[in-house]
Amino acid sequence: MSVVVPCIPRDFDFVPRLLESINSQRVLPWEVIVAASETGEWEAMSREQLWKEMTGSLYALKVVATEDPQTPGQNRNRAMPHTTQATVTFFDADDEMLPERIRLIQNAFLQFQPKCVVHSFDMGHYRKHFQWKIGSFDDIHLVLGHELYQRVLLYDKHEEENNLHSDEVIEMARDLSPCPSCLDMESFQGWDFPRDGLSSIAPGHVTCMREVMEDIKFSDELRGEDVKFLRSVLHRYGDKDSSIMFLDVPLTAYHPSDSANNWWTRDEYNANKNNPDFLLNNA
Repeated sequence: MSVVVPCIPRDFDFVPRLLESINSQRVLPWEVIVAASETGEWEAMSREQLWKEMTGSLYALKVVATEDPQTPGQNRNRAMPHTTQATVTFFDADDEMLPERIRLIQNAFLQFQPKCVVHSFDMGHYRKHFQWKIGSFDDIHLVLGHELYQRVLLYDKHEEENNLHSDEVIEMARDLSPCPSCLDMESFQGWDFPRDGLSSIAPGHVTCMREVMEDIKFSDELRGEDVKFLRSVLHRYGDKDSSIMFLDVPLTAYHPSDSANNWWTRDEYNANKNNPDFLLNNA
């Protein structure tokens, strides 16, 4: 598996934390590609040397730099030609992989053959994350592509009544549906849905078969490019279980950035620090 990390200089200091979490994976990736924008050649070489030392030669690491400003989607797309593996997973530089992440995702591809796999996240990380023993998918609630597609259609039906008969709404509307105001509620506009974790989906941490990335690109927009990418996958591969698979298990420890758009996550994150099981580091 190839790991692609879109990165800007603001997040350089968080990369060692991410690499430590990758080093602790039950199953290691083949390579990590850091797509660094607003970064000169000398800075890229220096960072690459430093970060390679942190991997302990457990996997290859490469920094692909450009001096131009880039959005997360542009950085992800730019990294793709430098990857070599059949599956590619995307991950933010300022978050952490929880120990079972790569193993479970690889097993999902082997057992279910989806085009892409997504999962949920926890706000920060806790002792429980390093004590989990997940034996099989019988221990995890799964949502397959057919159900995801249908639930997105229901959400879009509510949002855009004029587009009821066009599946293009799957690709164009503004939400995949994993949000607290739509498909993770016990009842939404008279429809009954199970509470299955879809509001905690980590859309930017998707893993896909290489063929998907050759066909579908992330948009250049600064926000929402990850959700639009997932919608594009649903649109491209249709109402099939083999399109996208959602694992209702947190495989990301999410650390909110200082962006003004993240005010709600920072409040929740800071509140979680009062939990005695909350960990400020991997110790």
